Amino acid sequence: LVLRVFALAAGAVNAGAAMVAESMGEDGINYLDQGDAWMRGDWEMAVNGTWSPLYPMILGLVMRAVRPAMSWEFPLVHLVNFVVFVVALVCFEYFWRQATERYYAPAPGETSEPDRFPRWTFLVMGYGLFIWSTTSLIRLFAVTPDMLVAVFVCLAGGLLFRVLGTDLRRGTAAALGAALGAGYLAKAAMFPLGIVTLIVTGIALVRSGRPLRALIPAVVAFA
Repeated sequence: LVLRVFALAAGAVNAGAAMVAESMGEDGINYLDQGDAWMRGDWEMAVNGTWSPLYPMILGLVMRAVRPAMSWEFPLVHLVNFVVFVVALVCFEYFWRQATERYYAPAPGETSEPDRFPRWTFLVMGYGLFIWSTTSLIRLFAVTPDMLVAVFVCLAGGLLFRVLGTDLRRGTAAALGAALGAGYLAKAAMFPLGIVTLIVTGIALVRSGRPLRALIPAVVAFA
């Protein structure tokens, strides 16, 4: 709880500073313009090979719903980014919970929990990496889809742990494929990464003696 509150506080401070400074770059203006294009049905502008659709769609929907004065557009964008940050935190916690279970699981032949980092240390490392990556690498004040990509990367990572563990239900596999596909709609780099993830997952299933057909819902959802 303490680490979660600290992460939220770090995100809020960054988002608040961005609102006060009305931080905006050239890419941010383009994403806002793309969002407007999606909302007015300007498909010639909206559907293109440069700007991925999901982030501008979200911005366009929020702008259409709120209809802010022009002076409030930039602060509203940063509020949207903070909401995306909170969703990323939730997805990170899901991923780190699966990673923690895998990390502390006894290896074959061990009768008790093996010698590992103390659990509080592992938890601090995870939250520290999340806070650092979202505020320094992704940069919460930047108006880009990178934070949205973090949502789907963390979600897909947690689902991948489940698929490679004991949860081979169709719904879990389909959710993995959907997360990878949504990541591609957020940023094009996730398309090849999604394909590689599905291939590696299939290889891991075969090597562990489980049926490859269990991955079909993931492939279908991704497609």
